[in-house]
Amino acid sequence: MALIARVGVDLSKYNLRYSHLGFVWRDHPEGRWLLIHELNQCGTASSALFNEGLGNFFLDDLFAYETEIMIPSAATQERIVSLLAGRAASFHDGHYNMVAFPFSTQYQNSNQWALETLASALSIENPIRTREQAQAWLKLSGYAPTT
Repeated sequence: MALIARVGVDLSKYNLRYSHLGFVWRDHPEGRWLLIHELNQCGTASSALFNEGLGNFFLDDLFAYETEIMIPSAATQERIVSLLAGRAASFHDGHYNMVAFPFSTQYQNSNQWALETLASALSIENPIRTREQAQAWLKLSGYAPTT
């Protein structure tokens, strides 16, 4: 499994390149590669998790066809796959806002869902079960979002 990011919109005026993040994985060893990510429902304030083929990740009207792929350690991959196969939805909140504050649970955007899920996989010593716990772990780990 790996994390994958794309350039959906031009964020260069904010000194950012990638606008969307998801997880590429196989639901079983011989299975097809899938992408699980959060998307809002076409301009609405509602979102859902999508577990779909990789092609759909690049079918949007993207600013640039550029991607970043990040491959975690084998142990982290196992923990993320376990989450994706079971509790991925536990960090999803359907109240969507593209500019949701990273340390608030009032709204959620797609990258926030991915980061909170990743935090749960990386927190080995203290199991993370809620968005609040995931956000606290991110803060304690030095995650500092940009404006």
